Amino acid sequence: MKISVLVTAFNHEKFIRQAVEGVLFQQGDFELEVVVGEDRSTDGTREILEELSRRHSTHLRVTYSDRNIGANRNYIRTLSACSGEYVAMLDGDDYWTVPDKLAAQSEFLETHPECSTCFHNVLMITEDGTRPPRVKLEASQPSFISLGVLLAGNIIPTSSVMFRNRLFSSVPDWYYDLATGDWPLHVLNAEHGMIGYLDRVMGVYRVHDGGIWSGVPFRDQVAGYLDFYQAMLGYLGGAHQAAIHACLQKAWSSLADELYESVVTEVGVNEALARLDASIADLSLRVMRPNGWRSRLTGRIYAAYAFRASTAGDYESLRGCWWNAVRLDRSWLKDRGMWSILRQAVVGEMPVDL
Repeated sequence: MKISVLVTAFNHEKFIRQAVEGVLFQQGDFELEVVVGEDRSTDGTREILEELSRRHSTHLRVTYSDRNIGANRNYIRTLSACSGEYVAMLDGDDYWTVPDKLAAQSEFLETHPECSTCFHNVLMITEDGTRPPRVKLEASQPSFISLGVLLAGNIIPTSSVMFRNRLFSSVPDWYYDLATGDWPLHVLNAEHGMIGYLDRVMGVYRVHDGGIWSGVPFRDQVAGYLDFYQAMLGYLGGAHQAAIHACLQKAWSSLADELYESVVTEVGVNEALARLDASIADLSLRVMRPNGWRSRLTGRIYAAYAFRASTAGDYESLRGCWWNAVRLDRSWLKDRGMWSILRQAVVGEMPVDL
């Protein structure tokens, strides 16, 4: 078998027919099998796949779950059923738009033995029409990327990728605990060769509330990034350790920004801090937070309330919040704005914690 197309499906009743039929209309001089992993959908996805498999039994095989096993286990279970030399991935809510996609990618891998993987551009559409369609990758996207570049961020649309099958013998245990399955799978493949890019738009990536990743709240996405990088530290380490630490720091900064925006409202400072604690608890993060992370974030919240008190002319609250901000994060002592608002207040006795 030359090419296996790995399709994952869960509650994709509205999309799965277009996804599968888009694979079956591929043209090229190669043997093709379509292997669908259906993960115990609660809508009509399974019935549609049963119908399609009866009509296209020569090329289409569907594996069904007795219970929902989750996206990552569904990926690996379906991958293990793929017998092709090359494997192309397709999420059941996306679809391909050109008939020679598989031919173009398999030809690329044939002529670039140094590459383990290749991918292409896609058109991103929002199902609710709130944003106009846009091409995902910029014209400046390099033709080849390395494992190190991939670690900095997953730029590979899942439904655009094709890779050489069975480059690794087993999947590490940590893989199943991660929030996303495609990115670490690309990493495992990238250990065995470069990643090539075909500058063509050959598919559509749907953004909708039910998406495995696009439907996940931003806060939980960042938590997923943190888990991913923590796993990469243990798995790769070595030459990639500094780069992974930098990515972890960036992810923590993004999470801090999101938490900050979610709690700094018209409520009082004590209520804001209570909401911060509740938000951190809700995340249930499995990774170690950087030293002083919560203190710096709490200091940032106090600083925001100091500026708010300055605008309101509430100098007593200004002094209290100012002191707590610099006590928790000394970097505020270098902020001109903080000294400016303090000068507005009548400096009295040293304030105590609020």
